[in-house]
Amino acid sequence: EGISTSFKIQVNRSEAPVSIHYGSTVTFTESELPAGASGTLSFTSGAKVLCHVTGPTGSSCTPTEPLVVGSYAPITAAFVPTSGIYIGSTSTNSLSLTVEQAETKIKALGVGPSSIAFGSTAELDEAGLPEQAEGTVTFTSGSTMLCSFNVPAPVSETHCRTLPTLPAGEYSHLTVTFTATGGNYASSSFSSDLSLTVT
Repeated sequence: EGISTSFKIQVNRSEAPVSIHYGSTVTFTESELPAGASGTLSFTSGAKVLCHVTGPTGSSCTPTEPLVVGSYAPITAAFVPTSGIYIGSTSTNSLSLTVEQAETKIKALGVGPSSIAFGSTAELDEAGLPEQAEGTVTFTSGSTMLCSFNVPAPVSETHCRTLPTLPAGEYSHLTVTFTATGGNYASSSFSSDLSLTVT
């Protein structure tokens, strides 16, 4: 008979349920495998392989890509030894991991120029969104939409331009809103003291 390979697993150093935001680091670790045991350790949730590693006891691994928003439970690990003297096994415990939406903190960065003649356009700039965030950025003043654009933009643009048909008037307290799509990022909004005058 071979040597038993009973072991436990942890996620971010915890056996208790763990919650993280999308994009945060998550590390799966085993403990209690016999000293000298080597092989492949695979962490799975249902049919999804979260990560795997080949090495000695104390092995850990991190998913190569961020885990999408959702619940991962139960998470178990399987050990497949490379030496015939050890017996393959499954972790004696299971884990629960929840991946929540990553927060976004969009803000209105500037208006240029802040005063234009009717028929001209102004550039409205935003900042604060992660490069990978997907969705639509919209600038408004009250109920008037000034301009919008989709992110991520092909050339990493962070601005849009008003239409030359924007009526004359004072557009104050500009608000920029990020409406997220794809599920991994949360929407956000920012009301500023910026204003645009069209004469």
